[in-house]
Amino acid sequence: MCSSDLTELGGDVTTSGTQTYNDSVQVNDPITLSTTNSAVLFTGTVDSQATEANALTVSSGTGNVTFTGAVGNTTALGAVTVNSTGTTLFTSTVKAASLTTNAGGTTELGGNVTTSGTQTYNDSVQVNDPITLSTTNSAVLLDRKSTRLNSSHQIISYAVFCLKKK
Repeated sequence: MCSSDLTELGGDVTTSGTQTYNDSVQVNDPITLSTTNSAVLFTGTVDSQATEANALTVSSGTGNVTFTGAVGNTTALGAVTVNSTGTTLFTSTVKAASLTTNAGGTTELGGNVTTSGTQTYNDSVQVNDPITLSTTNSAVLLDRKSTRLNSSHQIISYAVFCLKKK
């Protein structure tokens, strides 16, 4: 992708190679970004179109998915689903209707996650900084066998907090 101030996505994107978004991304409709075992990288913020809560699904096979900017920074997204057996990295905050990661791979959290619905982490979770996982009357589900907190990092949840038995 070319670098500019804003990339507006209104439809699905499918590639056999890496997808790199070097600017902020606005999700104008519910979309799916798919690669064939390649990385997906967002270097800026990722927001829904104003007054909407559009869903974002990222499917990268074995490729890593990296969000370096805030997700839902200005306008929260709808359901966010990330399917990767590689590493899914959120270095900043996430605001969405829900957040789901698939089984396999690792999710690294470096910022607070706020959802109005359920947060489901079906893979290993690593907490890189002190964070808060908060929902509105919904559950936060983590794979109990593979969730790890680095020394002195903690998770605080304002809803039901469950470690799923696998």
